[in-house]
Amino acid sequence: MTPVQRVCKYELLLDSILRSYKKGRRPKNSKPEHAAMDPEACEILQQQITLLSERLHHIDRTRSEADRWDKVCTLEAKLSLPEPLRKTGRFLVSESQWMVYERGSGNTKAVESIVVLFNNLLLRTSVPAKRGKACQVLAHVPMSFVLLADPSARFTPECTKASSGGGGAFPVMIGYSEPQYGLGFTIEMASENERSSFVSDVRRHGLQMEHFCSQWKIDVDEYGTDDFLWTERCSWMQAYVTECQIVVTTHFVCLCWEAFGVTERDAIPLASVEQLRALPSSNSSSSAAASSGIELVTNTWKGSYHFTNLQSPEQTLSVLTKLHQAVKEELVRFGAQPPKTPRTTAATTATTATTATTNGHMAPEAAATSGASSPTPPPAAASEQAATASSSATPTTDVTATPASGPTVREQRLESANARLRQEIADQRKQLDGCQTEIAELERSLSRLEQQKIRQGTHTCTNSANPCFSGTDSCVLGDKYHSSRRRIPS
Repeated sequence: MTPVQRVCKYELLLDSILRSYKKGRRPKNSKPEHAAMDPEACEILQQQITLLSERLHHIDRTRSEADRWDKVCTLEAKLSLPEPLRKTGRFLVSESQWMVYERGSGNTKAVESIVVLFNNLLLRTSVPAKRGKACQVLAHVPMSFVLLADPSARFTPECTKASSGGGGAFPVMIGYSEPQYGLGFTIEMASENERSSFVSDVRRHGLQMEHFCSQWKIDVDEYGTDDFLWTERCSWMQAYVTECQIVVTTHFVCLCWEAFGVTERDAIPLASVEQLRALPSSNSSSSAAASSGIELVTNTWKGSYHFTNLQSPEQTLSVLTKLHQAVKEELVRFGAQPPKTPRTTAATTATTATTATTNGHMAPEAAATSGASSPTPPPAAASEQAATASSSATPTTDVTATPASGPTVREQRLESANARLRQEIADQRKQLDGCQTEIAELERSLSRLEQQKIRQGTHTCTNSANPCFSGTDSCVLGDKYHSSRRRIPS
């Protein structure tokens, strides 16, 4: 046994000695005077065992960090990167070789690639043709912009099969939150355990939903547990944006684009979307050509959104349609769906009364609703009309009997937003009043100072129309003050 190996055995040896003395058993080959150990000596021995355990764990951590650092150095020697991989705090999480589909590139075949995951960097390289040759860097993205799209594989298998002609059994879709890094890629994995391990690593070191919500100004308390489900790249010509990144979450369609060197963001709630439809391709001559754009009709102040030049328009429309339907079902499930029957209003009552008034008489429902006096038909005519109505009338829904439902989720959110705006306006008014009070106090102080200068003979006047008795040209007092002072004779 070498000395290095013996260091790891010291903890077990000392712990065995301590347990033997605590149980009252004397170790073999021990002297009679050592039959019992002092309690104070036992406590000291326990402290030394704890200290030795901490030292051993520190040695293990240092050795693992050294091994990971060696891997980073070896990988850096194989690549030609604009910046070094060796940085303080960076360590290697995983390195694997998989079949990868580049999203948005138009390729229908998978390319074998090496995916290297650091704690703060995602690196994807090509597989060298020969041993010893350098690898080509295909993706170099900070982990703060990397998101795991569709972690439960709800949409990924269908989209992978549609784009690749077969797809993998265990796919993982990687996307980016900003357009300058591209659209992302999809990895085919051989087993569920391999997929689960990689998904866990990306979740731990990638873009977190809490940080994403703070960037897009989304309520973290309500939507902080949502998932990233899809990413897309498009053009948004309504805003004169040629490259726009779309990130679809469980309840939002989030947009990100660059404008004059500044990153702009916008979030569209799926609950506000009223209609989704495909836009025909402008470059196609046939009417049966596939669409290249999507239109989102919302009930917000922006109205509709037109997205063109999508990389996967059919898959994106399918994902948005399913999520929109799920959001609508969620609203219905929680009782937040707007009532299907119209609410009773004054205009509805007037319309009912006008429609019911025919041939000089009014229906009983309309008469009860309007309360207006109208000619009453004779009893015989009334009975004949009642019989005719009962034989030919169709069942109708009584609008006035429909109970008024509560406010919808959208109305509640709008009300809370209005309350916050009213509170902000009130706070701004208070600050403005405070500023006006300070300005008035400063003006009074300035006036007192000028009056003191006048009394001391150091005042200078700039009011040429109504100068004070000093006769100079730098006075800041107003006409109201000068009108009460003695003027200089011409």
